[in-house]
Amino acid sequence: MNYTKGEWTPSDKQGLFHDSECKTWLAWVRSIERNHSHNADYPIARVTGDTQEESLANAHLISAAPEMYEALTLSNKFMKALHKQQADLFNDARVVMLETTIEQALAKANGE
Repeated sequence: MNYTKGEWTPSDKQGLFHDSECKTWLAWVRSIERNHSHNADYPIARVTGDTQEESLANAHLISAAPEMYEALTLSNKFMKALHKQQADLFNDARVVMLETTIEQALAKANGE
């Protein structure tokens, strides 16, 4: 998967956006590695929420995406290796649900 490398973090940029129909809090996620190497602020995503707390929570969740993607990729490899070694374990519905959830999350992240 090709995405912006580096540690992602919520930016200190925040604000309240108003339009004619509603108000929405905005927060940004930026790449630290890219930011430091270019000495500028390179946003990854702009996230919103109904409250400041919600927009920051969304920014924290998005900023964890690279680490979560890597963890799921490693978990998926482990599950496939385990499946080959202990196929009977995959008769347990909880294990099948875990494997399916991991595969679905990775497919979603990969745009499939």
